[in-house]
Order: sequence, then structure tokens, then C-alpha cells
Amino acid sequence: MEAKMRILLMLILLVSISCSTVEKNVIRQEVSQSIKVDLVFEKEIKGVVFGLPLSKPFGLAVDFKGDVYVADAGNNRILKFDSTMNPLKLFGGFGSDQGLFNFPTYISFDNGLNLMVSDEKNQRIARFNSQLQYVDQILFSDIDDPLKFGYPSGITFTNYGEIWVADRDNNQIAIFNNIGKYSHSLGQFGYAGGQLSSPEKIIRDMNGDFLVCDAGNKRIVRYDEYANYLNEFSLDLFEYPSAVALQQDKLLVLDSDIGSIFIFKKSGQFIGEISSKLLGDKTNLLNPTDLLFISNDRIIISDTGNDRLVIGKLIIEE
Repeated sequence: MEAKMRILLMLILLVSISCSTVEKNVIRQEVSQSIKVDLVFEKEIKGVVFGLPLSKPFGLAVDFKGDVYVADAGNNRILKFDSTMNPLKLFGGFGSDQGLFNFPTYISFDNGLNLMVSDEKNQRIARFNSQLQYVDQILFSDIDDPLKFGYPSGITFTNYGEIWVADRDNNQIAIFNNIGKYSHSLGQFGYAGGQLSSPEKIIRDMNGDFLVCDAGNKRIVRYDEYANYLNEFSLDLFEYPSAVALQQDKLLVLDSDIGSIFIFKKSGQFIGEISSKLLGDKTNLLNPTDLLFISNDRIIISDTGNDRLVIGKLIIEE
């Protein structure tokens, strides 16, 4: 009798998994029939750049001139490319001294002036000026309260210079004032409203609201500039949405676990999915961590698991 019960439970589990898979496939099929979306592979950047092969490229940022910055996390350095992705400069190196890194991840510009780097394993945010010279740092640790912070991930800013730093370990956003002093935190571990689980990249939209990749909860959460929870959007297809990019009326969500890119209208309406196999590419995206618009329809992706950067052209046919 006990054996029969175990067999019955296994059958129920298999049917449940099968139904879940069918449901996700139906969603993909319905979307593909309504709006056609593709990302056409143009080129990749892989191999040696300034004497070292790319290793775990992670966060991406672009300055007001269109130059692109890449956190080459495996080599503990930041690479600067021009708008056509020709390498221009590097800085950093492994260490804990000023200007050095220990696994840099997300990067961001504060109003186009200073480059902020999430220096993850050194538990700090490093600031560099427009000449890429080290300026100062914000420590993401507290001797008096060791559990106050975890490891920093996404970074962004308010109009007043406040710094928002995602803390994936403590399921919160730590907010610092414009001189780098800790002010307060928002969010706590949970599944609804303003609660968070493993937050990753943060960006601001055209209204000045903050979009947080609440990756552990498989959703994107929106806060206003005063840290008030506004709303959220999610999709049954999400597994670990780690990065977002915004361009005019399009919002792109990158899922690191499955390597897919999900496209939404600015209003939050789902348009379609681009799978990890880009049109014209021979290699599937593997654990990509960030993406960025470098023009109206060209996108760069940190294909972290394949140690490369991928550039492609976005096509949407309604």
C-alpha cells in the first residue's frame, strides 16, 4: 500500500511539472503569433583586450559621449570602449587599495559625471571622475553592526545626488546621501509590495521612478524617488530577472537564469521574448548579467558565462 501511494504521488508530481511546462510554452506561442521580436547578432567581443582575455564581463554603462564601460569582473578591471566598441582605456586591477577591485559588478554614472563601481567583494562603492581617476569610496559595511549590509549589487541615483545601492544578501536597498553617508534602507525580505528578495540592477525611468530587479521574487518593482512602493510587474516566464534597460517606449528585462530577454512597452504591456539563441549567433547566451542600449535599436549584452560581449540589433514587427 505504501509503495502504491509513493507511485501515485510521483505521477501527480510529473503531471504537475508537465502542465507547468505546457503553460509556459503556450504563453511563448501566443506572443510569437502576435508580435515578432528578434535580436539580430552583429558581432561579439571576446578574447584578449589590453593584454588579458575577457573574463566574466558584468555591469555596463554609457557616458554622455556614447562611450561604453564594462566591468570585466574576472580580471578586476573596468574597460572603456568608444561607441563602435573599439577599446580605449582600462583601469583597476586586483586588490583592496584605492582604485583597485575585488570582483566589480554593476556600474553607473551619476548624472554623467562620476562613474560609480559596485566593488562587490571589497564591500564598497568606488567613485571615479570623468577622467577615470579615483575620487573616493562608500563603505558597504559597518564595524558596529556587521549584519547591517551584505554585498552591493545595482547602483543608481536621485536628482539630489542620493545613492541607491541594492543589497542582494540582506534583501534591501541601502540609501546614502549625496556625501556618501548612510541614511536609511527600504525593503526587507518578503514576497509582496515593497518587500524584496535578492535585488539586482536598479535604473530610473523617464518619470524619475526607480525600477528594481527583484530577482528572487521574479518581478520588477517600481518605487518613487521618496522610496514609496508604487507597483510591480511580473511574468510567468521570469526565472531570475537581473537587469533592465529602457529606451524611449521600450523596456527590456534580462533573465540571467534562462538567458532570455523580455520586451515590454513602457506602460508594462508585454510584447515578446527573445530566447538565448540570438538570430545569427552560433552560441547561446549563458548566464548574461547586464544589457544596455547603445543606440535606438542596438544593444550590448554582458554574456558573462561565455566571457564575451554581444552586440545586436533589436527588431520589433507589430
